[in-house]
Amino acid sequence: MKMKHKETLPIVFDLYGTIVFDGKNIPEDIKHLLKYKLSNHEIIFASARPIRDMTGILTDFLDHTWIGGNGSIVKQNHKIHVENVIKTKDFSTIKTVIEKNNLDYLIDDEWDYAYKISGDRNILEKVDQEKIAKRIRLRFYFLIWTAWPKFTLY
Repeated sequence: MKMKHKETLPIVFDLYGTIVFDGKNIPEDIKHLLKYKLSNHEIIFASARPIRDMTGILTDFLDHTWIGGNGSIVKQNHKIHVENVIKTKDFSTIKTVIEKNNLDYLIDDEWDYAYKISGDRNILEKVDQEKIAKRIRLRFYFLIWTAWPKFTLY
């Protein structure tokens, strides 16, 4: 008698507040569950944050798929892919609004970031905690749309 192999569905875990509670580490018991108990499943990690900010947390899961920027950036098979790019015309409009109104912004591209933050804001403490990216100028290279809306400009 030949048994049918049951296909398993992928399991997607949001990082922050779901399996990461301190903003820095996955607890050991959850790591054990992910590595051994769910080893028959495709495990995918997701976050509103960019891929670079997931790197320090997911060092034990480098071979898994990561979805960052609310789905706008995906790391799969050790390569980063930009999924949602804003058109040049729309980028120009967004940049004009930012400049005309002197707005604060935090903008991620697939790895690096640009920002203008006035006042005492602690958001920069959470950006690139591993110090693996660089601050870039606000100019058009490509733009990634995320639901935040945290625009990605270069």
